[in-house]
Amino acid sequence: MAGEGRDGMEELIPENSTLARRIRAAASKGTLSHAAILSGSGDRMAAARYFAAALECEGEGERPCLRCRQCRKVLEDIHPDVVTVRDDGHKELPVELVRQLRQDVYIRPNDGARKVYIFADCGQLNQRDQNVLLKIAEEGPAYAAFLFCAETADTVASMDDGTRNNALITFSTTPTAAASFRPR
Repeated sequence: MAGEGRDGMEELIPENSTLARRIRAAASKGTLSHAAILSGSGDRMAAARYFAAALECEGEGERPCLRCRQCRKVLEDIHPDVVTVRDDGHKELPVELVRQLRQDVYIRPNDGARKVYIFADCGQLNQRDQNVLLKIAEEGPAYAAFLFCAETADTVASMDDGTRNNALITFSTTPTAAASFRPR
């Protein structure tokens, strides 16, 4: 039976999404960036989870397969090596949270191949934090990956331009494309 064993994940396959095609193409070539800005009016968190699944996927063939244990854990938001960084109680991320992240990034992944940090709202990052995080993204361990969700790529534009251009690749989400990442 088609989709058996996928726990409803077949609905997440974004067949017509340009963003998903770009992520799958890069993942299949082994060239998926370790740092990206996901911007636009679509569901950036769904796109970030899809991107993280592509980084963690252990399936054969097209990545993310959305069937393997790693993909399912990422999409169900229970993967121990995929961390969503946000603080809904503050306008900006507390300095202590950024310090903890700087230490945590050097602890090897527990279950997956990568340690992925998803920044749900780059509006919570002040310029200092953005620059610290980009420095970690540029010089940190090879197993670490950083996904920055922002309304516009310009939200992250206050970072040092040289670091930003060397470390990040930008993807744009749209409501139509992002809807394909979510269960219907």
